[in-house]
Amino acid sequence: MSEWSLVYDRYDPAEQGLREALCTTGNGYFCTRGAFPWVKAGEIHYPGTYVAGGYNRLTSKIGEHEQEHEDLVNFPNWLGLTFRIDGGEWFDLDKVEILSFEQSLDLQEGMLKHAIRFRHDKNRETTLTLRRFVHMGWPHHAAQEMVLVAQNWSGTVEFRSDLDGQVGNRGVARYAHLMSHHLDYIASGEFSGVLSPDKMIYLITRSSQSRVRVGMAARTRVFRSNVWQEDAEITVNAIDGYVEALIPVEVARGEPIRVEKICTLYTSRDKAISEAGLAAREALDRCRNIAQLQQTHIRAWANYWERCDIVLHPSLHEEQKILRLHIFHLLQSASNHTLDLDVGLPSRGWTGESYRGHVFWDEVFMLPFLTFRLPIVSRSLLEYRYLRLGRARLNAQLEGFRGAMFPWQSGSDGREESKPMHFDCATGTWTPDDSRRQRHVNTMIAWNVWHYFLASGDRRWMGLRGAEIIVLIARFFASLAKYNPAEDRYDIEGVLGPDQFHHGYPATQPHSGVKNNAYTNVMVAWLMDTVLTVLDVLDDIYRRELMQKLDIQKEELD
Repeated sequence: MSEWSLVYDRYDPAEQGLREALCTTGNGYFCTRGAFPWVKAGEIHYPGTYVAGGYNRLTSKIGEHEQEHEDLVNFPNWLGLTFRIDGGEWFDLDKVEILSFEQSLDLQEGMLKHAIRFRHDKNRETTLTLRRFVHMGWPHHAAQEMVLVAQNWSGTVEFRSDLDGQVGNRGVARYAHLMSHHLDYIASGEFSGVLSPDKMIYLITRSSQSRVRVGMAARTRVFRSNVWQEDAEITVNAIDGYVEALIPVEVARGEPIRVEKICTLYTSRDKAISEAGLAAREALDRCRNIAQLQQTHIRAWANYWERCDIVLHPSLHEEQKILRLHIFHLLQSASNHTLDLDVGLPSRGWTGESYRGHVFWDEVFMLPFLTFRLPIVSRSLLEYRYLRLGRARLNAQLEGFRGAMFPWQSGSDGREESKPMHFDCATGTWTPDDSRRQRHVNTMIAWNVWHYFLASGDRRWMGLRGAEIIVLIARFFASLAKYNPAEDRYDIEGVLGPDQFHHGYPATQPHSGVKNNAYTNVMVAWLMDTVLTVLDVLDDIYRRELMQKLDIQKEELD
């Protein structure tokens, strides 16, 4: 089982940020960091929920400068689930004596689990077990369960379950100088369903600039000795951007109290819905219980592992676990739920705010795995590039080139998200940011398109989409390259290679790029050879239509 589990056997606040990232659970539609359900964002903990492609643009004033930045939004936190005993303080793991602790991420079942025993006021000892998952089969559902056992005491325990939209983007220290409030409050409150008699809660927010409306709904049930307390008194409180349900229950010594919380999440970009908040409430009403969700969730993960697992030699236990951890996170960022979302593949997945959730060139390392196992997912990720082809052509035109020039950092619409100037928090100064000169991102996109075709044989997509991407990227590099008659070759100047720290020649041109970067030149040589092959393999109709659409003449081919 160790080859399927990431296990921590002690609580270490200094490591909590890393653990929360590694223990993220998601399904390709949204992801939630592995924070405890009772914590708020602070120096130690950082709960975060991120919707694939959920960007928002703000403008921050830094000194005399204004800087526009687009960020992956930290959407409302659905995790909130905590308790207090006999009207005391709300539970805080950092303020009790921890007797035992284990946190495990079950990669096979996609389940985050905790087992904690602690001692608190009046020498009370309590055990907590928790499990959580973001449903791999049903993209809009997530659930968690808490089991509390009073080992040597009895009393009244009040549980608090909430949806918290009073959150911001504060997960990356070097972005602290930027505006971080992306959400506007729309509505919150309680509701009852048609199928479920429970008193449930909902929250609706909207990103301030991109106007993505997010609806969340949550149902919390309390069980004593596995009997649902249907008559439990539930008090709902709602203020701007926040809604909570308070549920008191009497606890006897040694008696397990189980709390299950199910959450649904929809956005205004989803298909076949009327409104995000209504869709979330209706989906929650239809959902029976956590047992049903868990069964279907595990079955969905089993299907993915059947296609995607890579089994190493039995002696390679640690390597096997690490490999599966990587596969697990890749599938949480790009799954079958990605197909209709119009999203790329960020360098850190949908697990946090580093790099602002932007799409770089990292899919060149990830698509080979997906293409041979989930080729339709690879095609979806390449569609993200195709749909931004118009913007890529504008990017090239604005810098005096032909063809299509894709950005080094891409977000919602395909403009270049790298800024000409970068604010250094450590020194408080502005310095040039040359990362946009990494033109090899374009050869990578062409490489991915071509190798998707070689692996899948998808001639229709290649004729309708893929070939156009490759031809326009080749046209861009043809206009970027300059003939050098003295050497009888072409030179490419003003670029950064994958080693982005060499951004020029220090003595003469420190921020103007380098000349004839080896990686870039080799990939362009490959591209210029391949683009002719691409045109040859197209069906006659597709080739003729593409030649007409892009006005490809014999002189250009030569």
